[in-house]
Amino acid sequence: MRPARLPSRWQRCGSFTLSPKRAWTLADDIPTGRQSTKLPVVLSPEEVSQFLNAVRLPKHRVILTVCYAAGLRISEAVRLKPSAIDSRRMVIRVDAGKGGKDRYVMLSPRLLDLLREYWKTARPKEWLFAGRDDCQPINTATVELACRDARERSGIGKPVTPHSLRHAFAVHLLEAGADLRTIQLLMGHRGLSTTSRYLRIARRARWTLWQSGHPRSRTSSPPDGRDSWLARGWKWRMYSATSARLSGTGMVRRCPPRGGAP
Repeated sequence: MRPARLPSRWQRCGSFTLSPKRAWTLADDIPTGRQSTKLPVVLSPEEVSQFLNAVRLPKHRVILTVCYAAGLRISEAVRLKPSAIDSRRMVIRVDAGKGGKDRYVMLSPRLLDLLREYWKTARPKEWLFAGRDDCQPINTATVELACRDARERSGIGKPVTPHSLRHAFAVHLLEAGADLRTIQLLMGHRGLSTTSRYLRIARRARWTLWQSGHPRSRTSSPPDGRDSWLARGWKWRMYSATSARLSGTGMVRRCPPRGGAP
C-alpha cells in the first residue's frame, strides 16, 4: 500500500517534523478570571523590636532574629550549621535554599554578637539550632508556635509569621536606599519581578518616584510620620499664606484687587 501523498506546498518546504496536536483544555476557549494580588503586611522597625522582645525562649528569639537580620526563610534558618557563620568575611552561607540554590547573606555585627552569646550557652554541635535530638534541626512548626505566642504577648494587631520578618527585611533595606538587584541576591529570588513587588510597599521608593515625576510634588505636603529616613533626607518647609502668594507656588490662590482685573 502506497503512503498518502503530501500536499505540494509541504514538499517545497524541504525537511519537516510532524508532531501530535496538543490536548484541548477548557482554558483555550473560556479564559479564567484574574487572580487577586495581595501585598504582604510589613512591620515597622519598632514593631519588630517589640515582637522579638516578647519571645519567651532565647533559642526561638535568636532564630527569629536571624530571619529578620539576614532575610532568611524559616526553613533556611533552622537548617543552619555552626560552620555557616563566617565571622571573618561577615557573611552567612545558606546551603541548599529554595530551589536547591546556595547563596551568601550579610552578617551584621549585632547579629554576630547575639550568635556568640547563644553559642556560649547552647554549645551546638552539628546543627546551630538543634531540636530535641541533637542529630536533627528544630522543627519549623515549633518556631511558628513560638511566633504566634510572641505576637499575642506583644499586642501587635498585624499578622506576624516568620515570613513576615523576611518581608520586613526587604522593605527596610529598600527604604534605607539599597538597590533592587542587591535585595534580590540577598533574598534568593529567582527573578527580579518577585523582588520588585516591594516597591509597592516601601514608602520611600513610592515618594521618591512621585517627587521626581509628578508636577505637583513640590507644592504638596510630605507624608505623615517623620521616621529616620525623612529626618535625614527630607527638608521640611512650612509655607504661610503670604510666602505662598509671593513665591507663586499655587498653594494659595492669589486674590484679585478690588475693582480691577486679576
